[in-house]
Amino acid sequence: MNRIRKSIQKHLNVWYAVTVCIIILAILTIIYMTSDNREYNKFNFTESLDETAFEINDTKITLKEAAYYIMVIESNVHGAAIEYNTNNPREYWNVYLNDGEGNSNFLSGQAKEDAMNACIRDGIYYIEALNAGITLSDEEKKQCAEDASEEEKLLTGKQVQVTQYEYKDMYHIIEKIALVKKYVNTLMEKGYTAEQLDFGGEYYEELKKGYDVKINEEMWENISLGKLTIN
Repeated sequence: MNRIRKSIQKHLNVWYAVTVCIIILAILTIIYMTSDNREYNKFNFTESLDETAFEINDTKITLKEAAYYIMVIESNVHGAAIEYNTNNPREYWNVYLNDGEGNSNFLSGQAKEDAMNACIRDGIYYIEALNAGITLSDEEKKQCAEDASEEEKLLTGKQVQVTQYEYKDMYHIIEKIALVKKYVNTLMEKGYTAEQLDFGGEYYEELKKGYDVKINEEMWENISLGKLTIN
């Protein structure tokens, strides 16, 4: 009888061991597949350049165009970051900001919001400029070509790699911004200040209400500034 019990117990122990192993393998497989799937679905900035970052009425702005504003913001803040901590500039991007009026954010988050707002602002003023019949003269277009060529030369290897910018991309953005500036100047000639016309300003925010602005929230949630286009 004891031998039978021992035999049964032995087989049960083996069965338990095999069952536990199967369960562990199943769990590890699920973890691996989930991890692999997350890696597969991981957001890739460069591969998403042709996707829509914003939509203003019926006008779509791709991530590639928005990347210009990201580069400008990152380049400007990076200079201050190096002065803040030469050995670890990244520390500056993690500075917590609080204006004392209930608005707070990490510098990296605020920089992203500024890049997004600037891109949307220029998108709206560009439509306004076209509706107002604003155009660039041949001389102004020539200047845009020279500026685009100069800015293209200043791009770092990483900026080119991330944004895939070529001269035509840079020219498109420079020309668009030039048209926006020309239109904004006509508003300033009417007495509006730069502060009123910028995002957050009274004139601009009222103007923005007349536009249907859609943001690709899922895309922007995956974008973090601080090391995207800078080393």
